[in-house]
Amino acid sequence: MWAAAVLLSAPLLVCYFLTHPSVFAVLTGGLLCRDGALLPRRLSEAAPPPSPHSSGAHLPHLRDLIFGVVAFHRSTRSRAPYHEGVRRWVLSVRQHTPAASSELVLFTGRGEDSLAADRRMARWLAAAHATLVEEDYDDDASTVAHGNPKRFVWCVMRNRWFAIARYLTPRAALYRYVLMSDTRDALLQAPPFAWRLDGAVAFSGEGSGKVRTLRQSKKGLPRTLMCARGASKAERRALLDTEPLNAGVTIGDATAFLNFSLAMTRVIRRVTTEECVQVKDCTDQGLYNLLVYVYWRDELPYTRKLVLPMEKAFSYTLGHKQPCCTVDAAGRVLNDAGHAPPVVHQYAKGIAGRVLPRTRFWEKITANTWRSSERLLLGQLST
Repeated sequence: MWAAAVLLSAPLLVCYFLTHPSVFAVLTGGLLCRDGALLPRRLSEAAPPPSPHSSGAHLPHLRDLIFGVVAFHRSTRSRAPYHEGVRRWVLSVRQHTPAASSELVLFTGRGEDSLAADRRMARWLAAAHATLVEEDYDDDASTVAHGNPKRFVWCVMRNRWFAIARYLTPRAALYRYVLMSDTRDALLQAPPFAWRLDGAVAFSGEGSGKVRTLRQSKKGLPRTLMCARGASKAERRALLDTEPLNAGVTIGDATAFLNFSLAMTRVIRRVTTEECVQVKDCTDQGLYNLLVYVYWRDELPYTRKLVLPMEKAFSYTLGHKQPCCTVDAAGRVLNDAGHAPPVVHQYAKGIAGRVLPRTRFWEKITANTWRSSERLLLGQLST
């Protein structure tokens, strides 16, 4: 009788311990507790592998990778705004990711299209421990779904995914996490790698103000639906109620990020028909949204995704934010819950562009840009 009572009460005792951390003393291996019931542990919550030290193995310390893409077309008249944005971004990266444990890479163009074409900028980036990788961003028959050379364009936003995949394919095993970020209109304001992203890629929603869903996006709607090759009518209808994602800022486990970049190249090659590119011949946001919302199951069945709404997102996009913006005493932009997202995006656009210049946020980034720039050039910035 006593034995039967113990057996019947065991699940409740386990659940009690799991829901009361202060008295939790015994791990339950492959079980979780929810509403008084024992559940199998999900794959994403599997126990960590044994420590390499316990088996005598020696593994090198994995670094984190942060990268942006900045290339100039020869028709670009003034590069000064881009240089200023890049300096602000690089300084924000270095303030929150030490060079000893992270690698900073900037994909750029070749020759005149490169950041290195400006010698002072190249010297400044070298002082910031930033590596320049020169790439090409022209369409050709291997990067688009149509075969019409007259419709081939120079497109950084779309063709960067081929450059990213080429770079990561032989190197992903060297990194722990990877962060891709816009540069001209984005800044880091907190350490980006505090999140646990093992085996996953995180995507940041940017729906706010008058554009909360794809249905309300005048530009994004046609750019997505006209490229949704192979999507069913039901999938197209479902897309209308999805939150637009920020294609310029993505973070994830290094292997998962490599898989995602390779999947992006496959999607680009498959869907960029003439019908698709005639809506907007150079963009990737619609294709990015299609992969996350429609093609994921087929393209990335073994990669986890974390889709975060704007007010809980890793990257906080301010372009349509109304009202905007709350800034704390440290000069950080806060979301509606009062937290500081690691990345602030489109801080000079819309209402944000009118409000933030009068705040501590703008005072801080402006002071950091010029004062720290000279220290970087002299090699005196602490890393």
